[in-house]
Amino acid sequence: MSDDELVALLRHGSDPAFETLAARYQPRLLRFCASMLGSREDAEDALQDVLISALGALRADDREINLRPWLYRIARNRCIDDLRRARRLSFELLDDQRKERHVRARQDRQADPVGVLLNRRLHDLLRRLEQPRVDHFHPRIAQRASDYLCAAVVAVESGLRNDDA
Repeated sequence: MSDDELVALLRHGSDPAFETLAARYQPRLLRFCASMLGSREDAEDALQDVLISALGALRADDREINLRPWLYRIARNRCIDDLRRARRLSFELLDDQRKERHVRARQDRQADPVGVLLNRRLHDLLRRLEQPRVDHFHPRIAQRASDYLCAAVVAVESGLRNDDA
């Protein structure tokens, strides 16, 4: 039986016609969704939604359709929605992790007087280095500032706390 005939039967209330269409397209649509989503489990969820959407749309509308590309378009749009949702969630998680690290770093600085002192000295040295007349600095002060900055960069890059550096 052709897709058009099955769609006509489905629109007249035949549930076996939908089961036949679903059985016909399910393996191909599952592979398609899995290739887009990268996960068989996610693809199975998407495919279930695709088939439910298709059933509702076919019963609600009598327009003529080319079933195969129409089903793939529904599947593609559903997969894109899932990918967007996953990306949005990953950005939210990254933002939460960033905020958590910031709060933890602030708490560490408050609990670590040596780190606070080192941080203040680094900021003071940076302010001095940013002054327009750098030629007034004694070479030892410039060297000390450079040493502090290098130590701070190494500590940040290696993930160490200020008192470990």
